[in-house]
Amino acid sequence: MLGEPVQRCNLTRHERPALDLRSKLGPLGGPLFLNLRGAGHIPGSKMAATVLGGGAGASFASASPRAMDMLETAGLDGARLFATPECCSIPGCARVAPTTATTTRKVLVSDAELRRRVEGVQITTDFNNALANVSLHGWKWKSDCRAFSLFTRSIASGSGATVADAQVLAMGTVSGGRALERLVSLMRTPNESDFNKVMQQLYKRDFIYGSLAHATPSDSAMPGDGSLLTVKTCAFVRSKRFSHKKNEQMSYIEQFRPTKDGFAVVFTSLPPREVLAGKASGKHVDELCPFRGWMLVEKAPESKASVRVLFHAGVDPDVTDANKNLSLGLCTAKTTAARLRRLAKGVCRLGEVLHQQRRVDSTKGKTSNNKNSLRDVSMDVSNSHCVACTSKFDLLRRRRRCGLCAYNACAKCCYREPMIIYNRYAATIQFCARCRECMVGGEYPHLRLAARRHSSPGIETPFVTTR
Repeated sequence: MLGEPVQRCNLTRHERPALDLRSKLGPLGGPLFLNLRGAGHIPGSKMAATVLGGGAGASFASASPRAMDMLETAGLDGARLFATPECCSIPGCARVAPTTATTTRKVLVSDAELRRRVEGVQITTDFNNALANVSLHGWKWKSDCRAFSLFTRSIASGSGATVADAQVLAMGTVSGGRALERLVSLMRTPNESDFNKVMQQLYKRDFIYGSLAHATPSDSAMPGDGSLLTVKTCAFVRSKRFSHKKNEQMSYIEQFRPTKDGFAVVFTSLPPREVLAGKASGKHVDELCPFRGWMLVEKAPESKASVRVLFHAGVDPDVTDANKNLSLGLCTAKTTAARLRRLAKGVCRLGEVLHQQRRVDSTKGKTSNNKNSLRDVSMDVSNSHCVACTSKFDLLRRRRRCGLCAYNACAKCCYREPMIIYNRYAATIQFCARCRECMVGGEYPHLRLAARRHSSPGIETPFVTTR
């Protein structure tokens, strides 16, 4: 039917009714139409009560009981659907990590080189000394935000020009029960779903979308110490809302390091040419000029329920030439410094985010009924910009819901393709350009495009690197 054979179950005539199932998966996946033939009802199969019992499983509430038996018989039950870490809307087709053996490497730099670059960032290890000598090192107070204070400092570029407020420093405390453990789970984001969720909580609508291009244990000699080395990309709304400038994008290496009394997060920028996927095109975004920074978190000595947070970020002083940055397609140092200050303001909201998490956990504890929380994670997705090209939605630019990541994308960045699921079922799926890029890279091993004569324009990127 779609150019490739679809397997059929060898059932009897009474057990194999010809059925066209057109069940709407709900607002998560958008219009996904399954064409299941030959997967008939097997006598004695128990219907999945969790799927029809509301909550996250209410997405299948419009399907008939016979259709539910077909999905369960085929192994596409609700337990497998709602246990996926990446919140994929296709039953049983979880997205795998980008570092598995079946996926293609998205970074041109080796792990050893990534580790060398991020370990070259100098961080302070004496928390008390750093807090006491803020005024002695030229830091100027900028503002107070909740339990944090913001400071900025100007630097001199290689050409001798002074870049105002090119470095930012945020310091404060986060209080509450299990604050350190909650911050560890918040800042150590091993998958893309958790990463986007945390960034949306910290930066609200200023954040568009982020991708996890690579992840590996930070220290190969001690793989069980909890360290993590990742390569990430982020897209933000431009700093000046009413200007005609493009949106801003940053590609960087991030290292999570456990310490004696807490942890440290170190990051440094990565040239966009060394990241092969997970980015928006240069027509819509400008890459930030090189930057580096770190965040240090440790227990507060005066209180066991509080932690101290110190965040530092700055523009690389060696590449603050405005003309050179524009020729390379980078933002100016002034624009990058403004973005780093916004990042510091997001760090000041850590206490508020932890408070919201405690309220959610307490609510879940009172109403716990062994249901999965996919709806709590993905149903609140209401991005105002396309996750692929970062264009803002308006009356002339229609939005469409991706059936894989559940985010909104513009019509130009959406595809409707016939696909084969588990080499058995045919489905017409709507997905965004980012998810298609991940599919081409092998991160959806149970999905493949069905061959047909007239297909949507592809964005396949020839990955030629070796792992």
